[in-house]
Amino acid sequence: MIQKSWTLELEDGKHTVQLEQGFFSKRKFRLDGKLLENEILAKNSFFGEGEYEFKIGSHRCLVVVRISWLNRAYDLAIDGISITTGAALTGIPATPKWAWIFVALCVFIPLISGGGALPVLFGLGGAFICVSIARDTAKATGLRLALCGGVTILAWVVFVILIIGIAALRS
Repeated sequence: MIQKSWTLELEDGKHTVQLEQGFFSKRKFRLDGKLLENEILAKNSFFGEGEYEFKIGSHRCLVVVRISWLNRAYDLAIDGISITTGAALTGIPATPKWAWIFVALCVFIPLISGGGALPVLFGLGGAFICVSIARDTAKATGLRLALCGGVTILAWVVFVILIIGIAALRS
């Protein structure tokens, strides 16, 4: 189970924000021990990232969950300022439209293979990595395009090698 907790001091006193998530369960948030259900506005992506907005008094709070490659990052902002870094915290960047071409090419791998654990791993893994790369606005667009192209080609090459290997074993 993932548990993350932040303690912050506001004009009305100390507050604790807690995030709880099991492997297959949805994320739950607590404010000062009270479960936030209807008070939270959630925006989730297919890839497990999310933005969760709620209020503490007159303060706008935003919890951002980012997932990239092998890393999960959690941050809490009060009125747009991260309590971790002190910098402005924006939500998760939108996936550029061009990235969906690479995602579709990767997702096509398990579709044409008819399934199987390895084709699904290559296809969905490649799609996930392409989305992560495409959203990394710290890199130039040309570099992100090249990296997504490389990931897609690598996923297909590994898939073709797998198919050739299986065919060689059967003959």
